Amino acid sequence: MPTWKRWLRYGQAYLDRALRKGNDELDQREAELETRAADRPWLRTAGEVPTVDEVRARIEHDAAASRAAASGAAATTGPPAPPGAGGDGPADLAFDRAEEQRRADERLRKIRSELGLEVDGEGGPPEGQR
Repeated sequence: MPTWKRWLRYGQAYLDRALRKGNDELDQREAELETRAADRPWLRTAGEVPTVDEVRARIEHDAAASRAAASGAAATTGPPAPPGAGGDGPADLAFDRAEEQRRADERLRKIRSELGLEVDGEGGPPEGQR
């Protein structure tokens, strides 16, 4: 068999595989859109302007979603845990940040003193180095 025929078959197989892969991806994306649009009829509008029923359905869907989100958020929030109680409340995060900042300031002070870059009371370089 001549070499050019092998290359032709190789190219043909390569293109067929690429087209098959593209078609499979397109089918998968269309299926995802269909499942997403199953409970949202306003996504299936054929015209440029939605009908009153489609707008009503969207408003009702969004209202139900926001009510569900609000009730879920209300159920999960409670009184904040005291610092050091092991929770991830805002007080713990603020305490962790303050502790981390204190440690960073201490390390910076130590490095500056080792390098001989003692700072004045305002945190700037010494008077002779300004």
